[in-house]
Amino acid sequence: MLCLCTFESLARCFRDYGRETLITALQCITETADGNPGFVRATIVDSLCEALHGTRWRDAGEALLRAMDHFSFADAWGEVTNGRDHVFPGTVKRLMTEKVTAHLEKCLPPNRQAAVTIQLGVVFTGLIAEASACAFQHKAGGWSQYKLELTITSHPTAQTNWPP
Repeated sequence: MLCLCTFESLARCFRDYGRETLITALQCITETADGNPGFVRATIVDSLCEALHGTRWRDAGEALLRAMDHFSFADAWGEVTNGRDHVFPGTVKRLMTEKVTAHLEKCLPPNRQAAVTIQLGVVFTGLIAEASACAFQHKAGGWSQYKLELTITSHPTAQTNWPP
């Protein structure tokens, strides 16, 4: 793995963001896709630390890494740096942080399961339905429903289970 980070840049990220954020940022690069050779760069590590620090994403574990599998560091780097006569680290850091944040907001939205539950509630407006054994699991590209059982309790056909 080619590392373009200096000890000083890693030490600065450790000091500014803490051990867990730095480790998670490095994992987002080295443990996703094909290891992203050549992208352990000071500006990218700093950008990831900035995007992850103090957010729910930092502690998302495997879900975070699977989301970052679909983030192209090469494409993002190209979009940020191509066509510029001068590449200023502060500007690149800000733009990369914005790209990572937008990607994670899309891939790991807050309260995904709650949004699904609210959606179901709209479908059954006027009925009191009890949900049980409701399990959702995150997979690459979205959420999958495994099992959903509803029992209608306030309808004349009470005790009718759905699905039939």
